[in-house]
Amino acid sequence: MKYLLDTNICVFYLRGRLNFNHFVEEPWRNICCISEVTVLELRYGAENSNHPQKPHQAVDIFLKGLSVLPTT
Repeated sequence: MKYLLDTNICVFYLRGRLNFNHFVEEPWRNICCISEVTVLELRYGAENSNHPQKPHQAVDIFLKGLSVLPTT
């Protein structure tokens, strides 16, 4: 079984409002995935923040090792 993480869950996690480390750390990282649309939404949010470099770095770290599913 795989879990598809939506944008809201990812944003809550990145802002420290949700603790689901057991899902995004090994070995659970193998069963979690994210869609291309969610990646784009995270990047859009990071780019439109007051200091984009920090949120982009957080997104990079979060995405490392997660499977990204194409929209097609």
